[in-house]
Amino acid sequence: MKEAFPGRFSTVSPAAVELHTALDLLTNNLVRVQLTEDTRSERDCLPPLPTRSGLSL
Repeated sequence: MKEAFPGRFSTVSPAAVELHTALDLLTNNLVRVQLTEDTRSERDCLPPLPTRSGLSL
């Protein structure tokens, strides 16, 4: 498993995963669940920012 999900600390935990979730606070429902290897940055797993199209400033 360490080839598919390498850990950051290879001597202590050669295989490790992170579970990233997004929750809709208004409905209390999971919107997205993502399982990644532990070496991947959390910034890569952030959901896209909402756009403000149609709004005039």
